[in-house]
Amino acid sequence: MIKRIIAVVFGVLVAIGVIFILEAAGHLLYPTPQGLALDDPQKLKEAIAALPLPEFIIVLAAWMAGAFLGSFGALFFARSSQIWVGGIVTLFVFVAAVSNFFFVAYPIWFEIAAVLGIPLASWLAWKMYRARQPDA
Repeated sequence: MIKRIIAVVFGVLVAIGVIFILEAAGHLLYPTPQGLALDDPQKLKEAIAALPLPEFIIVLAAWMAGAFLGSFGALFFARSSQIWVGGIVTLFVFVAAVSNFFFVAYPIWFEIAAVLGIPLASWLAWKMYRARQPDA
């Protein structure tokens, strides 16, 4: 059991790292506008509305890749095909993403895609891990 708990922590760290790296790459491609006051909700909403579609795709891909690789890493480290091992990692990513919805005015399509895509990415990681097992 302790091995699975450590694996979940490992998976969460992998997810955080993947999301950080991919979102940082997105910020290099689409930097934050100079002089943007993050404490002004209206200006922030306008800045987000002006973002190009690829920036949203990068963020969504980062969250999904974090859920996928974090879940797969946890399953691999634990040597367990029990779905909850990767599911807990996904829960962390999911809660972090949904909490962002309260602070950042994302388009509704993006929020729906994230709510559906993050668990889907984790499920695909679990299916891929199980496919590698001889008894699967």
